[in-house]
Amino acid sequence: MDTVETGDTKWTWSQPDPDREGVAGDLSGHFRNQALKNPGIFGLNPPEDDASLLAREAIQNSWDAAIERADNPVADLDLEFKFLELTGDAKSRFNSALGIQELVDRAQGAGGWNAVGFTTKAALSATNNESVPQRVLQITESGTTGMYGPWALDKSKMYLALITVGYTLKQKGAGGSFGLGKAGLLRASATRTVVAYSCFAERPDDPGVTRRLLGINYWKTHNFDGQPHTGWGRFGDQLNAGQTQPFTNEAADEVARSLGIEVRDPTQLDDLGTTFLLLEPNVDPIELLRAIERNWWPAIGDGNGFEVTVVGYNGTENFPKPKTVPELKAFIRAYAIAKTGNAEGNNERHHHCNRATLKTWGNKQVNVGAMGLVADPESWSWPHASAEDEEVKHENLVALVRGPRMVVEYFVPNSQAPYVRGVFLADQDVDDFLRQTEPSLHDSWNTTQHLEGIDPDAPPIAKTILSTIRRKVDEFRKDLRPPAPEKGKFRLTELEKLWKQLFKGGPDVPPPPPGLPPEISINAPPGKQDIHECTHDSSKIQMTAPVNVSLTDHVTDTEVEVMVTISYRFLEDNRAGTAQDSRCSLTVTKMADGFEAHAKRADTYIGSLKRDADPVTFEVESEAYDPDYSGRITINAERLTTELKEALKTEPGDDGAKEADNG
Repeated sequence: MDTVETGDTKWTWSQPDPDREGVAGDLSGHFRNQALKNPGIFGLNPPEDDASLLAREAIQNSWDAAIERADNPVADLDLEFKFLELTGDAKSRFNSALGIQELVDRAQGAGGWNAVGFTTKAALSATNNESVPQRVLQITESGTTGMYGPWALDKSKMYLALITVGYTLKQKGAGGSFGLGKAGLLRASATRTVVAYSCFAERPDDPGVTRRLLGINYWKTHNFDGQPHTGWGRFGDQLNAGQTQPFTNEAADEVARSLGIEVRDPTQLDDLGTTFLLLEPNVDPIELLRAIERNWWPAIGDGNGFEVTVVGYNGTENFPKPKTVPELKAFIRAYAIAKTGNAEGNNERHHHCNRATLKTWGNKQVNVGAMGLVADPESWSWPHASAEDEEVKHENLVALVRGPRMVVEYFVPNSQAPYVRGVFLADQDVDDFLRQTEPSLHDSWNTTQHLEGIDPDAPPIAKTILSTIRRKVDEFRKDLRPPAPEKGKFRLTELEKLWKQLFKGGPDVPPPPPGLPPEISINAPPGKQDIHECTHDSSKIQMTAPVNVSLTDHVTDTEVEVMVTISYRFLEDNRAGTAQDSRCSLTVTKMADGFEAHAKRADTYIGSLKRDADPVTFEVESEAYDPDYSGRITINAERLTTELKEALKTEPGDDGAKEADNG
């Protein structure tokens, strides 16, 4: 229950009640040590984590309220993030109205800033220092329903938004599902202090009430005056029974005015909505703007009534302009393709569209969505080896987008060139299924079966969608591979950069080898060779393959001693290179029965083959190498004659290998 302190106190603080279940006020712990993924090109100078979380969660909650009002998956929503520095009388009025000195005294009495969960020692330092302005972030929404509903756990949107944990009443097409959107607000406040003033239409279950205002402190559990407290602090109407509820109607308006909040009129449709105050914001206006652009560019670009403004401390209005952000341009093109199937002004080779498909899940038939993919073979699809590129861990990236038009995740289908970028736009039929699979950060689609409390069809749908994305990306990448270069010799060491541009991604598929030795059969079939991501370094790839060697049927000798040479060569002029620097080291992971490695000659193995016996098998693995290169496995096997034995004793020599059909 709440304890009300005597005197002119404005805040009340809850104490643990052994007869009631409870949760500590430090809700930021739900996202502690969690950060949004920034793969590939987004790894360079990403927005700050707190700015990204605020941009995603605050806008998503407002979006959900906007689509409820419109009864439409497209929100008509205006949002303003206004950063304020209060000085002089404005600062004094604000601090007095909100009881800031009480917070300072309580934090000091509880053991200091760290004891109550402040993110910085400087939090609240402006209170008693005239030279330091009081910083506030005011978030104003228009076009929503406001936080309506009687003050009760299961009906009040304000109670659900500000106090409950892990409980939500989100409708189909909504963004969030965990009731943790408040964590985005409180993490953006260095003092973990949030005030909400909301205006809504009168409802039969809540007669006579159209405005409410409530402040919450989300602090750590702490001791104060020798008593334990949960960390929950409330700023509101203190009732005689020791309960603190929101200020309502005219009282809410009066407090809002004292805090510098523009009063709302419930009879005006444009005034319905909520204004939030975040005390001592720890996010930068420009970082917030960048985070909005990176996470919300699909909604911003749709032109359907979604407007966002970020006002800096100097009063300058800033508007997100995702079309001017270099790393987003390809995704914006792909989004247009996903929506329309068209890529105006682009070469057809540079785009791909997978339109919505119909699939049956049990008794359900659902349209899963549409995808657009783009590439730029003259630039980022085949990045050059440069200082700039070395800073980027290149990836293939597909933006996963559903109902709220927020980017859920920049999904990485694989990490091999040529690189493509794309957008998967989920259909309304699967939107709710995918929402159910999202974790608390709403930054992925979970494919784990048997997730508690969700539709059993949701994980398989997510898994199928992600698998389809991987397959379509691979298909598109294959279409982008360049043709064989024109004939002409060049040395690998001298023209490495050019080579990297011409040969990308691993194995070459040569024609079948001509004229193998008539006595010995060599088989390294294309279907058995595998190029895969290196397990210890995702930026590189490896080749593995079995090599089968046997005697042909017409050999009359019962047993033949042979020399087998197996190597893996990078390509020059579409042929396996002969220079030392074109060689990729191989490891025999399984030696053929009856064979051993030659002591002096690399990649060479000596043993015997028997007539009418099964082929002997070598299993080989290349060293890890850059996916920009293409390689070819080469194999040679021949009788180990007396002359050859003597030659092996005196010089290692080159293997003179013949190329096998390795695919």
